[in-house]
Amino acid sequence: MKLTTHMLCQVKRIRKVQCDISEENLDLIPTDEILDELAQVLGVVSFQLGIELGLLSTALDAIQYNNGRNLVAQCKEILFQWRIDEKVRPTIRVLVQALVNVGRGARCLEKIIKRLE
Repeated sequence: MKLTTHMLCQVKRIRKVQCDISEENLDLIPTDEILDELAQVLGVVSFQLGIELGLLSTALDAIQYNNGRNLVAQCKEILFQWRIDEKVRPTIRVLVQALVNVGRGARCLEKIIKRLE
């Protein structure tokens, strides 16, 4: 079987997550405070993160359009939109996995959670 570029783009690789967030916290829904602080440090991976979190590309396009060049506002809207989405339970575990999948890693979220505890 010959693999084409199109076939490869359909494969979703899930990287194993190792983080210092307790199992109890991983199953919680992130608070406004956590999402606000995370939006401050995400940067240019917001679009990819939105895709990983299950948002539609049309929704992400609208978020980019509505927020112009304000990356923090884009990140914040993506995170809050994901949290109210009903496709998947929006837990910290899901968020950690998405951060790892886009190459951002879980450390930034670990620091935020430790600071807010």
